[in-house]
Amino acid sequence: MFIPTGILKQDFSQVTICIFTRNRPDLLKQLLKIWSRVNVNVLVLDGSNEDKKLGKTNSDELSNTARITWVEILSMRERMFCAANYLDTELALFLADDDMLPYQSVLKAKKKLRIAKGVDCLYSSPQEFNSRFLYRKSSHGESKLSYSTLQQDSLGRVNEWLHCPIDRHFFGFFRAVKLKKSFLLATQDWPLNDLAWVTLLGPNFELSSLVTCKTLYFKEYDYLKRKIEDPKIFSRQKRLSYPATHYEDPDTWKLILNSIGVLESWYIQLLSSSIEDVEDVHLVSSRVMRMICERGERFLDSYREKEQQIHRTVFFKPSMCTREQVFLSHASRVAFRVWDFLRHTITVRRVSWALINIFSRYYPIARAARADRRDLYSDNSN
Repeated sequence: MFIPTGILKQDFSQVTICIFTRNRPDLLKQLLKIWSRVNVNVLVLDGSNEDKKLGKTNSDELSNTARITWVEILSMRERMFCAANYLDTELALFLADDDMLPYQSVLKAKKKLRIAKGVDCLYSSPQEFNSRFLYRKSSHGESKLSYSTLQQDSLGRVNEWLHCPIDRHFFGFFRAVKLKKSFLLATQDWPLNDLAWVTLLGPNFELSSLVTCKTLYFKEYDYLKRKIEDPKIFSRQKRLSYPATHYEDPDTWKLILNSIGVLESWYIQLLSSSIEDVEDVHLVSSRVMRMICERGERFLDSYREKEQQIHRTVFFKPSMCTREQVFLSHASRVAFRVWDFLRHTITVRRVSWALINIFSRYYPIARAARADRRDLYSDNSN
């Protein structure tokens, strides 16, 4: 890969890039090839299974310019907790293994953050791309993300976010001290299992960042997010377990909705670290729990609708085994296609034969009229 000489001479030594990855070594290697050419600190937080780990031994093709640190822990929450111990530089950000970030974006954000006093995080609307690296506009929409949260108090920042609860700090460029504090707040003393934590990672990390950071919208920070319908990544290289399917698990959402009291106590503890008024803390936590309940109920409603559609379209008895269900569903599809083909073919054949009969009935008259016209023209010429 060609990199301009001017980029290689730039100083990235005060930037730490935290890369969270799981069971996608090809994408991780592609990302490390990009960032191993400059003097940046790279923290690889790998939760892959043993047969899917890239590992230090398989990364010999990478350049030695970057300082790469490997942390191999299966749990996503434990990886984020451990990442806080490695953030000893001035600036930091974190990437998913399927996202991209140009060098110029990091340089512009570093320059802006050093100039903007009182700002702890920069973010921009993420741009989507697919396997052909075609840029697209953000799926969230520019208008929903293009505002800053620079209020002095944490209560004002959280209330402003609750009016439009979109996850923005995932695509942020932080002061490392603030990102470290956000990691610790989002992971400490979690009362439920890891699947529930990953399901609520968006609002948890967003709240942790809002009570910690004052955020500025910076349009020139081009964060590139891979399009989720990209077939080369999301169909052929599926991750073997969570977090690939955590947002599609109804049991996890049922656990969350049945643990409202425990979760509200955890959110009260998180918000109390920055908001002093107890009444405001309880009010905000109740609004957060209302938002989470609405998300869970919407998901379960859509899940039930999908299940009903499946039961309506596939005709089988509930007591049958799985193989019989699959056989009957395929047999019904094949029978319908054969019947539709025969119906269409018979209809076309009937119409064609009718047209042939009509044409053959009037064909002698048309031939005689054509012959008379030819004789008329020949007489006029003479």
